[in-house]
Amino acid sequence: MTSTGLRHTYCSTMLAMGVDIWAVSKLMGHRDIKQITETYGHLIKEKAEIENNKVRSVLTSLVKKENC
Repeated sequence: MTSTGLRHTYCSTMLAMGVDIWAVSKLMGHRDIKQITETYGHLIKEKAEIENNKVRSVLTSLVKKENC
């Protein structure tokens, strides 16, 4: 594996494991998240859907409790 491949794997893994994008950006040596979002945007979209599902679940449980 090349150093670039290792770097890409490291960043992808950190994002997939839920490490904050700002923290990943700093660990990768970037001053902001622009490069991360451009390169790893597909992972961010997947994570966003997972997080949206969590929010839906919380809201659904709140509505159910309110109706009891």
